[in-house]
Amino acid sequence: MQWRYFEGLAAALWTKQGYSFCYCTPQSGDLGVDVVAISGGKGVLIQTKTSGQDGAKLGWETVKDVSTGAAHYQKQHPHVNFRKVGLTNQFFNPSAHQQAQLNGVELIDQNGLAQLLEQYPVKMLEIEQILFSEWER
Repeated sequence: MQWRYFEGLAAALWTKQGYSFCYCTPQSGDLGVDVVAISGGKGVLIQTKTSGQDGAKLGWETVKDVSTGAAHYQKQHPHVNFRKVGLTNQFFNPSAHQQAQLNGVELIDQNGLAQLLEQYPVKMLEIEQILFSEWER
């Protein structure tokens, strides 16, 4: 799955979890956050990383990105209490897990993604609807 579609998948998954306002950030200049999901006063900032290398163990770049981008989106949505999430189609290495714990970032790897997809099935059409609406903005 291409990276932009993976971002759309993340947005679709969080929409299905009840986040009524969910959008993909611009393709460039996203400041480390790919998806913003908001429901009332709670929200999630998601940084996605995909890899075509099966079994890849990604470093802590995901944690770094979402942690540094959080301040910008918190300023845009001051009444929302955000949690930070890193999502991949592969896995994270021990350094990523350590930094995630230190920076309050939840990491969701291939196994967690599979569980989310089992609980909240997503169709390609739903992903394309999210991405297409973003392209029109």
